[in-house]
Amino acid sequence: MSKQIDVGETLKTHADEIQKLKKNLASEIAGSTFYDDIFILRFILSNGSTAEVNLRETIKWRRENAKALEIASTGGPPPHDDIVGRLCVMDFHGTTSDGSPLLIIRSGLTNVPDLMSRATPEQIGEWMLIQREEGFAICDAATRKSGKLVKLIVVNDFQHAKMLGADRRFFKGLGMASKGSETYYPQLLGIQVMINPPSWMNMVFPIAKLFMSKRTLDKIKVCPGIVNSGTDLSKCPFLSTYLKADDFPTFLGGNCTCSDKGGCIRGVDNNRITPVIGIERVPSGNPSPRVEDSTD
Repeated sequence: MSKQIDVGETLKTHADEIQKLKKNLASEIAGSTFYDDIFILRFILSNGSTAEVNLRETIKWRRENAKALEIASTGGPPPHDDIVGRLCVMDFHGTTSDGSPLLIIRSGLTNVPDLMSRATPEQIGEWMLIQREEGFAICDAATRKSGKLVKLIVVNDFQHAKMLGADRRFFKGLGMASKGSETYYPQLLGIQVMINPPSWMNMVFPIAKLFMSKRTLDKIKVCPGIVNSGTDLSKCPFLSTYLKADDFPTFLGGNCTCSDKGGCIRGVDNNRITPVIGIERVPSGNPSPRVEDSTD
């Protein structure tokens, strides 16, 4: 991971640009303390001369989605959570040694075929994008406390992933979230670490790349070797450098079981090796959401 940016010094460097943007956006941000210098700084660092365009679009988007963002900022469910959230096994879990929040994805347990039979790419994209608000809230608080620009770390575990889950419609939803995040959450993603990528990933990744922004692709790194409950964190240099075993899930070589929650990521058992069953049809034909607790 790159060295964290000193916020105080960087604010001084971009002071004139910040004041200019605040003046140009005066009518949009009047009476709000949310759009302050630190918030604006992220846009300047990522967008440069186009910062004002993205800021205006972000202010509009945040206004239109105010209620959903408020709920998500404290860990509440994003829109479509009753379907998407029960089939996408991904959630925030602790922080690194420098305070960066971890978003862990268990791609091998995400039930893509079932998900795509019940949700549109747009719904998936909206769920993933609004979920980012929780990560942003954590990063923003840590940034203000530490004086360093704290970013999100995504850990994507592909253990037990099947090629059946490589659906272009799912990738479209991922792409929508990726591009939306680039606009609305600049300087949020620090790095995305892919762990245990399957052999068929080389065939699928070129398709996924079509739906992802270049900035996101540039931040993707791959951990060498196999990392699971039978190994230790040293198998992945990133994990062993920035994480403590006691704070990391057992399915990735850590010691954390989250037994009080049923499992570390969305209550799914750490030992599970098959995709979750998110919705069971009942005789009336109405969907009855649930997450199957047993493991195969």
